[in-house]
Amino acid sequence: LHASLHPHTARAAVKTGWAVMHPWANQREGWEGFVMLYTPQTNQESKVIFQLILDSYNFVTGEKTK
Repeated sequence: LHASLHPHTARAAVKTGWAVMHPWANQREGWEGFVMLYTPQTNQESKVIFQLILDSYNFVTGEKTK
């Protein structure tokens, strides 16, 4: 799943193994937080990925949805 996250959140997701940086992340201005999220394989993993998707929505829209 492609997701645009705050760059700090994107780096944390990569560091913890939930995502990889998209190849374009370092090639386009403003795309520093562009990642590919891994598919969850358990219910617990789906909760983490859902939170990252929600973080992406909030980052892109400026919303504060929880």
